[in-house]
Amino acid sequence: MKILIFLRLSFTGIINIHSSMGAYITLVTDSPRTTKLIRYQARQGISVTNQRHQQVKVNIFEKILAQYLDGHNCMDIIVENICNHVERGEIKLFIGEQEILDSELILKQVRSLTAATLDKFAENAMLTG
Repeated sequence: MKILIFLRLSFTGIINIHSSMGAYITLVTDSPRTTKLIRYQARQGISVTNQRHQQVKVNIFEKILAQYLDGHNCMDIIVENICNHVERGEIKLFIGEQEILDSELILKQVRSLTAATLDKFAENAMLTG
């Protein structure tokens, strides 16, 4: 069963088979991008495979953020999309034990979390050029 899934992912271009580490960048760009495999794995589970072929656990915020990292979205669009997830209740933000409900505070918090998470992705070989 797993081999069939692997072959399907390979033939659809979600994964590429190679023996060396994939290329990655360590700085966040204006329109950040991750791999198709990471975006797919983020939708499916709790860990993704980085460009060093290591498993990296991802939380709900990181899973949702990864979906917008296709190289076509600038930071403002990514933040706007994440804010929409917060407004729909798919992500809850807190300061201490108090949920953030104010739209200005949500925007500020999402900007901060997005920047920090993208830095984490860069450090963990999860961003590509």
